[in-house]
Amino acid sequence: MNTRRFAAAVVLALAVPLCLAAIPWLGRSSAGALGLLALNWLYMAAPQLLVVLLGLLSARFRAFAALPLVLLTLLLLSFQAWVWWWVPAREGSLAWVAYFPLALAVVLLALFGQFAVRKSSTTPQ
Repeated sequence: MNTRRFAAAVVLALAVPLCLAAIPWLGRSSAGALGLLALNWLYMAAPQLLVVLLGLLSARFRAFAALPLVLLTLLLLSFQAWVWWWVPAREGSLAWVAYFPLALAVVLLALFGQFAVRKSSTTPQ
């Protein structure tokens, strides 16, 4: 059950950044546009890729990894909406600098939560 949930969360977490990165490049077919698409996807999906890697390396973390992946996806969608609708166009790329600290906070909270649950489950009652 946890493996299916993790796999579904991974697909969602990696597909959403691809869709968001592809929006500005629709209609462009040059090789340079595809290179920028790949770089933008990697930038947007880096926190999700970190959680996926941790989930693949640790079966215990995999049980908790679906929640941080969904939270990171929601954070990415919210951040993109904020950049589109509230940030002036000339400052949009600068606003993305704030994405990594927020995403890192979600990843660290997930690691802390996993550590706290593990510690509470090993503590004798």
